Amino acid sequence: MGVIYHSTAEDDPHYTQRPMAGVLRQAEFGITPLVAYTFLLFVLLYVPCLATIVVIGKEAGWGWAGFSIAYQLAVAWAVCFLFYTGGRLLGL
Repeated sequence: MGVIYHSTAEDDPHYTQRPMAGVLRQAEFGITPLVAYTFLLFVLLYVPCLATIVVIGKEAGWGWAGFSIAYQLAVAWAVCFLFYTGGRLLGL
């Protein structure tokens, strides 16, 4: 998020050689704080690492691995859709 918001350590008035200690600037390209939080929520909920999917595939079968991917993506999308829609209804 620091890259998207062009945050630098020099933006902090109390800068004491702390990396990534900037204040957020105005968002660009339509990425508002609500969009950023929705993105972070999606990343927390979507499919885990490839190694986890491979282990699920080897131990429970590749059908279950495919189901796991589809289920986790669907849950992440639904939760983020509700979160974003709720935020928009609240005027955020």
